[in-house]
Amino acid sequence: MSSLLKALNENFGIEEFLMGVELFKDVPEKEQFITALSHVVEVKDFNKNETIFEEGDGGENLYILREGEVVVQKSNPDGQVFNVIVLSSKEKPAIGEGGLIERSPRSATVRCRTQCSFVVLSRDKFNHFCEEHPKWGIAVYRSIFKIMVLRLRKMNTDLMLLHKALTNEIRGN
Repeated sequence: MSSLLKALNENFGIEEFLMGVELFKDVPEKEQFITALSHVVEVKDFNKNETIFEEGDGGENLYILREGEVVVQKSNPDGQVFNVIVLSSKEKPAIGEGGLIERSPRSATVRCRTQCSFVVLSRDKFNHFCEEHPKWGIAVYRSIFKIMVLRLRKMNTDLMLLHKALTNEIRGN
């Protein structure tokens, strides 16, 4: 197979994959968007037990799990590490989307439970993409903000449950 044909096949595989990513479901002119986006992403493979990023690291990339399973881990103030969730490529989860917005520290550690493959979008390439295609950039930002708002609501609910449990414990209920 010629290198051009191989590249076209790989690019089509990325486009087909990106069509099913939840983060991009509401983007207008989706097929054109996916074609354009497929030219600015790259595929990165990781070995079993390899760390994608560590909690506290600076974040500048969005990772979309294409193959494999990862575990998301958080550390408590005492340094104990807890598994928060296992994500599978079946859901095509986007990981580290906050890195597209700002270079803040990662809120969790992500490790590969199996051999993994990701479609990766860097912040710099995304910013350039948004300058060239503002309508699509706004749609992706909206999707990211929806995800963050849902997480914030869940965190608020969890915080209130913890507050209630602590209050009951203090009162002896």
